[in-house]
Amino acid sequence: MTQRPIIQSLLVALSCWMLLQLIIRFLGFPVGVIVVVVSGLMICTIYGLRFEPRQLRPIKSKTAGRYWIQFVARVAKLQEAPTNDPLEGLNLKSAEDFVWFRERLHEEVFGHNDALDGLTAELQKNALLRARSESKADLPPLGVILLAGNRGTGKRYLANCISRRLFERPMVTVIDLRHCPDGDAVPGYLFGTPGNDGVLIKPVRLSPCQVIVLESVEVAGTKLQEALKNLFVHGRCVDGARGGIVSFEKCVFVLTTTAVPEGLLKEESFGRDRLIDALNETTALPPALLDCASVCAVLRPAGDLVKAQVIVQLMVDECRRYRLNLDYVEPEIVAREVDHFSETAGFEYSRIRIARWISDPIHLAVQHGMDSLVLTTDLVDQEVVVTPSISSHQPVRQPQAVLTESLTK
Repeated sequence: MTQRPIIQSLLVALSCWMLLQLIIRFLGFPVGVIVVVVSGLMICTIYGLRFEPRQLRPIKSKTAGRYWIQFVARVAKLQEAPTNDPLEGLNLKSAEDFVWFRERLHEEVFGHNDALDGLTAELQKNALLRARSESKADLPPLGVILLAGNRGTGKRYLANCISRRLFERPMVTVIDLRHCPDGDAVPGYLFGTPGNDGVLIKPVRLSPCQVIVLESVEVAGTKLQEALKNLFVHGRCVDGARGGIVSFEKCVFVLTTTAVPEGLLKEESFGRDRLIDALNETTALPPALLDCASVCAVLRPAGDLVKAQVIVQLMVDECRRYRLNLDYVEPEIVAREVDHFSETAGFEYSRIRIARWISDPIHLAVQHGMDSLVLTTDLVDQEVVVTPSISSHQPVRQPQAVLTESLTK
């Protein structure tokens, strides 16, 4: 039994030597030297990522070294080595940056101003305090946010907006907890088993800075609740597939639930404790888990004005995909889309619907070499036909200017 590792090592060494001889023979000696040097550097870097991450900190402090380590970590599917900078990978590192972050969120997400202000303030506090903390080890996640609301209120869209603005390399991982087993299978499902990656560990090992959306948190069983609570408190866990520790200190967890009592949605305002008590009464979620959420907010169903704002923004985004500016939308078009809004499918249905019918006017605009689009309506057989105006005499108005008018039509 003791001879097997020796034989395997000899076979590996012989294979490497033969490969090097082939490279030198067909590509030349200089190429062979380059291959040997690059391979040696990659082996040393991989060893450092796995066993001696602290030794890589001086290298990662340099720009070239940081890019090299990120490249090797991505190729080898390892988590990047931690650094002395707890805010590395974040776009936002000062109070002024978070002011910009809050303004951008308000421009992209409509109708949830209180929730946006609350989560922005919490992320700013956590980021700036950990930058001043003397202890850089065992940091909890950057944020744990609980979003409650009916389907289609924008919970996942908000998570995408946070990731796009907060991180240098935006990444969002969505895990539906309805597919998570209960009991003793929970750790293996989340954190992996030898030879099998966990659904939670693998994306964070590849990209340490990201937003993790845990949908339908109300279905979490006892074992899953305990695993999540420990993760939110300590911010790290053991990689069951590869060994070692994986840190979640630069992750933002977004817990979503649709189990919101109707009576709560009708209340004008309520505090965090009121929401936690209501969720505890209607679900099996214990206060110990809910208290881990630093921000608890309810995303209420959108009113007509908010629906119109989002619909216009969807039109603007669809035009931007093809490098077109949307200069004007007739109010009738916005009103029509508001009428077709699906309360069950939410704005995802509106996005699909808009992308379908707006493709024809966009195609015509591209054909005529236009860089902007004006959407008007003509009634043909009781159907709305949307065509771009090619006339230079059409009035140019900002899309948001038609919102109030569209709702009164």
